[in-house]
Amino acid sequence: MADESSSSSRDSRAACAACNYLRVRCNFDCPLARYFPANRASEVVWVDRHVGLAGFVELVNRMRPELRDQTAESLISKAKGRRRDAVHAAADIAQHLLAKTEATKKELQSVRQHLALLRSQQSPTSSV
Repeated sequence: MADESSSSSRDSRAACAACNYLRVRCNFDCPLARYFPANRASEVVWVDRHVGLAGFVELVNRMRPELRDQTAESLISKAKGRRRDAVHAAADIAQHLLAKTEATKKELQSVRQHLALLRSQQSPTSSV
């Protein structure tokens, strides 16, 4: 009887978006379920067109376990970018990140200048 309840709970779990897309039964050991829950169906299509689902699994599995989630999200993000702009997707992402980096460097410089100012104002009062 315990087997019946566990099998019914298995059946109640929604198939992952990748298995729905491939029209296959989603097993508990499905390597794609972790990255493509049922609510991420459109991302499966983009990734399949960009690197292929088998290629996606292969690339993710090549990575050290602690980097797999980050790798998967990176591949999904790249596939989304290719969907928006097939020619310049990676360049646009790189340009955006470069702009963010420059803005962060400027902010860091400003904070360091402010910190130096505060330290210089604090020095005379501590020596008196």
